[in-house]
Amino acid sequence: MSVKLKLAVDRATLDRLPEYLPDQEIKRAIEQALGEDELIRLGVFAYTPIEITVQAGRVTLRGHVNTSAERQRIQEIAQEVRGVQGLENRLVVDYEVEVAVAQALAHDPRTREHLAQVSSRFGHVFLQGQVPSLEIQMAAEEVAATVPQVRGVINRLRTSPTPVAKATRWIVEPRVGQDVYAVNVHIGQVDKVIISPLSRRVSAVIVRGELPHPQPTDPQQELEAWLEQERTVVVPAEYVDFVSTAVFLTLTALEYVQLPDFNPADFVRPDAAWQPPFPYHREEVLLNLSHERVG
Repeated sequence: MSVKLKLAVDRATLDRLPEYLPDQEIKRAIEQALGEDELIRLGVFAYTPIEITVQAGRVTLRGHVNTSAERQRIQEIAQEVRGVQGLENRLVVDYEVEVAVAQALAHDPRTREHLAQVSSRFGHVFLQGQVPSLEIQMAAEEVAATVPQVRGVINRLRTSPTPVAKATRWIVEPRVGQDVYAVNVHIGQVDKVIISPLSRRVSAVIVRGELPHPQPTDPQQELEAWLEQERTVVVPAEYVDFVSTAVFLTLTALEYVQLPDFNPADFVRPDAAWQPPFPYHREEVLLNLSHERVG
């Protein structure tokens, strides 16, 4: 049965209506347009991703950029894509992060009397300078981590004139769902990440996969069944070698099976007021409240 619809609009009004395109098609078109722009490709995408979400034609941009010009350029390119009905630009500029952290340090009684150099690189905040004590050094890191726009804190403050050693480990940002590999062996997928509130950096990765316990719990269990058990384990960030399209560990498979099983009671879910660092969403994150800092 055919149905005819009669629109109560004239042709001129109809011609002014925006063109409809499926959300996924709009997203792909924006990604392609941004990737074709040399300023954005070399100045932004070479260092950090941008999250693009589209719902009913309305686009939301989320992430970090170095300059206001980059933020404006990304917005202009996205707005020119066919099918875009509206745009919310949540991109954060490094200068804004630096100002917010400097203001937080200036207002906290533990740090307001001590000068720290604050710099941001795509949301990763570096603290540099000299402070009189370890307590103030750690307080500055905690204060910087309270700023919601901060992606992670790298604390290079020193308590003596001796230059502080630079962090030797990369900042790692595994994404939920990425494949995880021990040395030459696929061992599962990222289920969640553990973030330290003291630095807003990933301190561990929760990995779910089929792998055995170090020793069979049932002596009668067949070898094949033992090897195919599903486990969820906690991988400290120090064992993450690098992250690209997958997560690669420095561990061998034999070392990996010795890692502890994930116990939800060891971590807490963030409350609704806490804003996770980019690129994460609240449901992907658990918090480590053990006061263990990420080096």
